[in-house]
Amino acid sequence: PYFAAAAGILWITRNTPEPETRRLNGTFELGGGLRIERTGGAGGAGAGGRYAWTLGWKFHHLSNAYTAPYNPGLDGNVIYLGVMRRR
Repeated sequence: PYFAAAAGILWITRNTPEPETRRLNGTFELGGGLRIERTGGAGGAGAGGRYAWTLGWKFHHLSNAYTAPYNPGLDGNVIYLGVMRRR
């Protein structure tokens, strides 16, 4: 299992998410998930291959933190699945 957190500042070429807001926004996300590594061979998609599967969830928030009179903010929940093959 893993846990991830990130934060940052975004400068966007137009006011986002609405015209009455700002181009400068803050963003943060929190999430976690599982990473499972598997060595190829019987049942693998290629002998000797190395695979890693990732299944996770993250919450993402975008906001101008009331640096403009209007701050609708955007919140999103993301569920993702990924696979990686190493040579």
